[in-house]
Amino acid sequence: MNIQTKAAASSSATRVAQIDGNRLAGDLNEQGFAVLEKLLSQEECLAIASLYPIDNHFRSRVVMDRYGFGKGEYKYFAYPLPCLIGDLRTALYCRLAPIANEWNERMDSTCATRQSTRSS
Repeated sequence: MNIQTKAAASSSATRVAQIDGNRLAGDLNEQGFAVLEKLLSQEECLAIASLYPIDNHFRSRVVMDRYGFGKGEYKYFAYPLPCLIGDLRTALYCRLAPIANEWNERMDSTCATRQSTRSS
């Protein structure tokens, strides 16, 4: 499977639209992460994983131990992103932005409360 094809990426918006938004928000709020089961097929996962050893697909590599983040490494895809990755990113952004905005509002109010407590 070629993850660069538009056919592979065309269903990204449909897949993301099927995610239970309440569960997504709840998991993120309670755990700080959410598992989106079956977002990718096994074939798509294998195709994406097969890119990892090919350095020209990536713009940078982070060795986590170097920064005290734990063990392992991760890489950032180079641009242009593979179609499937780019389309999922776009579709997921629309679902995640409201949650992030809500977190930002809560952080702002928490910071304001702390500042007013300090100045009292």
